[in-house]
Amino acid sequence: MGSHNYPPDLRMLINRHGHLCIGSAIGYRVCKFALKLIDKGPGLTVYTGSGGCLQHAIEILTGCSRAKGTIISMEDQGWGFYDHTSGEGYRLSLKREILQKNSGDKESLIEALLTLPDNDIFTVEAFDRPGPDFNPEVPETEREDPVKSQA
Repeated sequence: MGSHNYPPDLRMLINRHGHLCIGSAIGYRVCKFALKLIDKGPGLTVYTGSGGCLQHAIEILTGCSRAKGTIISMEDQGWGFYDHTSGEGYRLSLKREILQKNSGDKESLIEALLTLPDNDIFTVEAFDRPGPDFNPEVPETEREDPVKSQA
């Protein structure tokens, strides 16, 4: 997929981000897949353990940001896309095989990320937003289990 064949939204991302890299390619694909599943409306919040280029791609493509409180850090691999309006959410995780098959070759990894079908790159499952006691600064292993605390 040469740069002249990139779809307009990917060209816009590259222009705004400044370059195409593995992080922006993953961010592009995770957003494209998630936004097929969930509305990009004003109730959208993204929960992520990623920063840098990947997060910048999410910001550009969804309009969410840390400053608006619509990108929330989590001690977790993967990305949760949650629509507060509908209560619908999905968690997407990158399949390790995609990285293993293309390890050591940045260009072939970017090419795979941009061309493979969504289900070959990501797993998807239902995602419920964290409860009111969620503190993104506390690692998952130190968070209180609400089920155990009510016993």
